[in-house]
Amino acid sequence: MKDMNRPAALHEGHRERVKQKFLANGFEGFSDHEILEMLLFYAVPRKDTNEIAHKLINSCGSLSAVFDAPVRMLESCGISENTAVLIRSINEVTKAYLSDKFYNSTKLYSSEFLRQKLITSFMGLHEEHVILALFDSKGFEVFYGFISEGSFSMTEIRCRKIVDIAIKYQATAAVISHNHPSGIARPSAADIESTVFLRKALAAVDIRLLDHIIVADTNSMSFALDSKYVEIFM
Repeated sequence: MKDMNRPAALHEGHRERVKQKFLANGFEGFSDHEILEMLLFYAVPRKDTNEIAHKLINSCGSLSAVFDAPVRMLESCGISENTAVLIRSINEVTKAYLSDKFYNSTKLYSSEFLRQKLITSFMGLHEEHVILALFDSKGFEVFYGFISEGSFSMTEIRCRKIVDIAIKYQATAAVISHNHPSGIARPSAADIESTVFLRKALAAVDIRLLDHIIVADTNSMSFALDSKYVEIFM
């Protein structure tokens, strides 16, 4: 007689083997679809998650693209909304983890430390955003956050907003940053002009612009550390 429980037993045995492999060495030796497959174990209890993982990666193009994909796009691959939300949360969980692990508000300003934090904050963003970081007279961070979405161009209105925030937090120094979704951390003529414009606006209220950092994926460019632009901050 055919054992009707055998497929289920094999299914559970596979999941247990994958879990033990992870517990032994983390994701070392796992392919991208196997990483996704294991994650799906906890959202899809009775289906072949290997097949689902392959479909998701083939549809999106890569593992990271799966984690960056909108919920509705993930659902179109045949998974439930709850499963899609779980997958989409990985990007945000990663940001929160890295921020908590490496960010300590008691640390003094460090260009390298801030650069790493900015790279984390811009992860997964496909549109241009602007982040402002403010520091007090002792070099402690008093504000950090997104202040706008769209082109970095420092119009008078946006500049006034930055100055108002800096005054509100009684900051004495600031760092501005924006991302280049194109993947190239190279300043445009408008970026340079806007940096000069903002430095002058902040200087008028005795706040020093320390740096302008452009982030592109895991790469970054610091105006203050580049010999071509360092005079802007003098």
